[in-house]
Amino acid sequence: MSEELLDQERIIDPADVPMRPTAVRYGGMVALALIVIGLIFTLTGFSDPTDPTKSGNTVQQWLGYAGILAAIILAIKHHRDNELGGYIKYGRGLGMGTLTGLVMGVITAVWMLIYMYVIDPGLQDKIKEMAIEQAVAKGTSEEAMQQGAGMMDFFTSPLFLSIGSLVGTVIVAFIFSLVVSAVMKKDPPGIV
Repeated sequence: MSEELLDQERIIDPADVPMRPTAVRYGGMVALALIVIGLIFTLTGFSDPTDPTKSGNTVQQWLGYAGILAAIILAIKHHRDNELGGYIKYGRGLGMGTLTGLVMGVITAVWMLIYMYVIDPGLQDKIKEMAIEQAVAKGTSEEAMQQGAGMMDFFTSPLFLSIGSLVGTVIVAFIFSLVVSAVMKKDPPGIV
């Protein structure tokens, strides 16, 4: 009887293993890497948030999506293979991926606030000027622009942009996690 117990695999109860440390590790590493890449792109002039024609903006956006996907894959794989004994259910993977995205979103949102309030406080004005130029190019009347000035201030504020970035990152992470969790799930034996 004791040989049977030795031959059985020990199934780890996911309730005993916190997700937060892994989500913080992978979400934090990838968020910081993307921040550094963004700074390099901005300092070299490859990307510019006030110039929608810059091809670097698109490259930076796609790198952001790739970074979110990579962080989710790494976090779920590490959690499954190193913390849960090689098994992870779909819901647990979905939770890990979304939590990893939340960590990335919080770090990015805090960075945006620091960047726009401390490093480049004039960025909000530059973004507003760009929006006004686009409105003029579309034929928006000056009266309509004056009526929308208050809303423009709100929508280009560092706080709104940071919250939008946080929410957007979590939504993208959730969508990616729906797929990644389905691919990476591995149910423990005997559980259907």
